[in-house]
Amino acid sequence: MRRVKDLAERGQTVEFNTVLEEIKQRDYNDSHRQFAPLRQADDAVFIDSSDMSIEEVKDFILSKI
Repeated sequence: MRRVKDLAERGQTVEFNTVLEEIKQRDYNDSHRQFAPLRQADDAVFIDSSDMSIEEVKDFILSKI
């Protein structure tokens, strides 16, 4: 996970599960706040790029334009 790597590069030792829970809590808070909660737009195209190269992501995006 990028966040764990970033912290490790700064000399901070953190548990993966701790960082994961902090991110989940942050995302929950952001999507459930009273004013301007973060939500995906109804017409948004969600891209799960977990198993995609940069080139594949680019091609996918261009195919939607």
